[in-house]
Amino acid sequence: MLNTEVRTETGCLRSWAGAAVVWTLAASLWGCGDVQIGWAVDKPQVMFSGVGALAGDTASEALAVSGDGRVVVGASGGADTSRQAFLWTQAEGLRALGVLAGGATSSARAASYDGSVIVGQAGAPWSSAVAFQWTPAAGMQQLPALNGASLCVASGVSGDGLVIVGTCLLAGNAGFRWTQASGITSLGQFGGGTSRSSNAMAVSADGSTIVGSGHPVLTGAVAWTAAGQVSVLGHLPQDVAAVATAVSRDGTAIAGYSTDGLGRSRVFRWTPATGMAPLGVGQEGLSDVVAGGMSGDGGVVVGWAASSAGETAMIWTPATGWSRLEDILQTRYRIELNGWTLQRATGISHNGLTLVGQGRNPQGRQEGWVLTLPGEGL
Repeated sequence: MLNTEVRTETGCLRSWAGAAVVWTLAASLWGCGDVQIGWAVDKPQVMFSGVGALAGDTASEALAVSGDGRVVVGASGGADTSRQAFLWTQAEGLRALGVLAGGATSSARAASYDGSVIVGQAGAPWSSAVAFQWTPAAGMQQLPALNGASLCVASGVSGDGLVIVGTCLLAGNAGFRWTQASGITSLGQFGGGTSRSSNAMAVSADGSTIVGSGHPVLTGAVAWTAAGQVSVLGHLPQDVAAVATAVSRDGTAIAGYSTDGLGRSRVFRWTPATGMAPLGVGQEGLSDVVAGGMSGDGGVVVGWAASSAGETAMIWTPATGWSRLEDILQTRYRIELNGWTLQRATGISHNGLTLVGQGRNPQGRQEGWVLTLPGEGL
């Protein structure tokens, strides 16, 4: 059965097989940037949609997705510099998470497995910025800062929402781990003199492993256990700096990027068996690849690369290596994105089937997007 294409009143192209609409965009979203793809019942389904922007805003970015793939989080903004954290679901569309009392900005950076705990950074009148956690019951709440810190961001949360990690600005950055029981704990700093630093970028779903960097140059990528034990992963040979940005659900696989003396980056993947191994840059003409997220089993990595046309969203598997996400959609699934440009892939669900990121919609505006691949994956 062939797909039937129709034009909506706004002129957006939407497709379905027979009468079964695969994806619908919530009424609260604006524009016609969504691409809705459907197949016959015996064919795999691919679903893609822009997340839109909050009322009055003109742009958005999707920064992470819950482990179950149902909740997308990020930030929406307008012509000024203000931004507001949001969550997006297929059923309800876009929902503003608000700001802290007296503050004007917020940005959601990570979500627990079911999306019931969301963390990020918010502006506050008494400080330049603070880390926050958000729950449906309590709303947005400020997390404590490390002593002497003037700025903090929460960048990762465990699957059960009980462990939150991030970074505070002290005399150099310092990564932190927070739980309700233990409060905020510094992960220490690495390097020497005034160059001591650390950054916590993500935490495994089981809460056992935190990843980030010590001093990016003097130490490179680092992993911490829940008990605070440190493993210095370093950087790839001939490179001078590295940071780990993503981790599998049990902490046995880690991804990040390593940078050479000219500032060119390439992605690495670390496991206890292989150590730190480069994943390359993919096809000719791409450079400066960055890892944005990793599936629960560590088998799929997403991110972005630089090209002559600008940033482009990327995906890696052991079987295929790096591929431009747009190329995968067009060649494997025969999907045209109808004016969309996928610039960054910033997050991926545990099963590796739901991806989120940001790009340019058909109207030329920056907009977050969500993509769900068929059950067999790539």
